[in-house]
Amino acid sequence: MNASKKVYTDSSYNIEKLSDTLGLSRGHLHRKIKELTGTTPVDFLRNFRLSKAAALLRQHQLTVSEVAYQTGFSSPAYFTKCFRAVYEVTPSEYK
Repeated sequence: MNASKKVYTDSSYNIEKLSDTLGLSRGHLHRKIKELTGTTPVDFLRNFRLSKAAALLRQHQLTVSEVAYQTGFSSPAYFTKCFRAVYEVTPSEYK
């Protein structure tokens, strides 16, 4: 898997780095992502990470904390809060 598909695992990878990578201003990136997805870039990146986390949880091979860190969340508590907001269950219950 190439590096561009794994940037979501880096907790320091944020919208500023994404806009630099794509060669777009932050404002232009915001407009484009909002136009294409209906969400903000921050929400888009978070939801992408959560979808990857859900896939890892379904494999039953990693703990919730390991999944949180492998999908770019710097805190398992914040990961759980975000996961519950989207999936309406905790990561442990989802697993």
